[in-house]
Amino acid sequence: MHRYAHPVFSCKEALAWERRQLIGGEPAEWAAMQRAGRGVAQAILRDSAESGGLRPAARLLILAGKGHNGGDALLAARALLAACPQGTATVLAVFGERAFRPLAARAWRELLEAAPGRLEIVSARTLRERLAAEEEWDLCLDGILGLQFRLPLPADLANLLAALNEHRSFGLRVALDLPTGVGEENAPVAFRADFTYATGIVKEPVLRAVSAPWVGRLRYLDLGFFDAAEPALVHQHVLTSGVLDPLRDLRPAGCDKRTFGHLLVVAGSRTMPGAALMAVLSALRSGAGLVTAVVPETFIPAFAARAPEAMWLPAAETPDGAIALENLTALRPHLGRATAVLIGPGLGQERETQALVQGILSLAECPVVLDADALRPQVFDTLGVRENRPVVITPHLGEFLRLRGSGPKRAAVVEPAVSASPGGEGFSPAMPVPPGGAGFTPAMPSVENAELIDFAMERNVLAVLKGPLSRLTDGHAVWHSLAGGPVLARGGSGDLLAGLIAGRLATGGGDSPLVRVAQGLLWHGLAADHLARHQGATSAVATDLLTHLAPALNEP
Repeated sequence: MHRYAHPVFSCKEALAWERRQLIGGEPAEWAAMQRAGRGVAQAILRDSAESGGLRPAARLLILAGKGHNGGDALLAARALLAACPQGTATVLAVFGERAFRPLAARAWRELLEAAPGRLEIVSARTLRERLAAEEEWDLCLDGILGLQFRLPLPADLANLLAALNEHRSFGLRVALDLPTGVGEENAPVAFRADFTYATGIVKEPVLRAVSAPWVGRLRYLDLGFFDAAEPALVHQHVLTSGVLDPLRDLRPAGCDKRTFGHLLVVAGSRTMPGAALMAVLSALRSGAGLVTAVVPETFIPAFAARAPEAMWLPAAETPDGAIALENLTALRPHLGRATAVLIGPGLGQERETQALVQGILSLAECPVVLDADALRPQVFDTLGVRENRPVVITPHLGEFLRLRGSGPKRAAVVEPAVSASPGGEGFSPAMPVPPGGAGFTPAMPSVENAELIDFAMERNVLAVLKGPLSRLTDGHAVWHSLAGGPVLARGGSGDLLAGLIAGRLATGGGDSPLVRVAQGLLWHGLAADHLARHQGATSAVATDLLTHLAPALNEP
């Protein structure tokens, strides 16, 4: 798995690692700064497309510190001005131009030379006055403090951050590496970003739930620090798009549909028919060779017309329209042919149906994905351990808390977290709006990594906890998926994820079940990003994601 993920470090560990990677001194540091500046600019241009993109005459506000973080921001400003030919930049050297360290000073000179007549240099006092006057900028880029931040935050800087956070006339707020005020210990007020771009290494503070109101949506910009390095022995990682490389390879010439596995989906009820259909539609695009769906018999005509590529098995129904227990005998031969089984989307909570789930689990020898209504304590109590049969669970927060109640009791950990919900619906506001200005959204409870790891180990499952930053664990470590965003905070996105993960499991091949689950998780998030950039997040529906799976996989 280390080929497909990069480690998460503390700030101290990140500094030490960067020093080891940049042993060439200033030339190596300058090359890394240039990669960071270009990478941040490209990411801003890409992510800003979700809200219409930067205008050719965009107005930029650049906040530059004295060190590498400031230099990265100035280099990013240069690249952004090149991409916005009529654009201008207002620059605040927060600690003064004379305080720039050598490489930041070099970046400053290059910006001055590259954009003559398009730069305006302001003092902190002038900027605060203009903020109070509600002057508009398309972008505010925070490059003040990075890894070097230590408490206490100077009072004048804290006041500036508060004024920036209160300002309502920024199109986009971006932090470089870490928002100023976020570190091993957070300041009472920090820069509030819409996006934070972690450059080179993802630092642990930006993944803490308490930092989420300042971090916004987190992105990782790979600068090559791990290209030739031995994998670090850490318990947190971020998934990279390299995990999808096997899906981008040519398929073998001598293959047929059986080469890529057979997924069996057991889902749906009269009250939630759409969940089953969405899971099947997603599975059909996962790369699996065959998909067979077991749904209540009354759904078959409509579902077969909507997805003729699947094989639809009619299931006898309970009086209330759920899948009846009597179907278990008929399912035996299909379970014997399946290479993976997905159980749960829209299945309902009837006792008879839950008994069916338990019966299927007693028979299935292949990998199993449990989602939605299959995530019940009574199911886990009879799950057992079967060699060579990985079990994957895909709960959102509420489902995880329900499942945790079926095992050893642990103290609940409740921390603020961001409101976007990549990977699934089902969250509800639980925390008050944090301080720091307009634009915050209600935060929600979170679960510590250690608690998630312990649960997966005790239950012998691979767990995908859907949330603002969805997490995958095998009971030993955690992998974060940084893709996705608020476009996924709608009903149905979790059903699509379940189908995608189950389909990847069904394909088999040389990759481990952990890798195949990670493929489904990251692919789902990248498709959501692609959807949001091309369609926006407001008017999308969950099934729009399906048409963005292919371009998310194949476009750079």
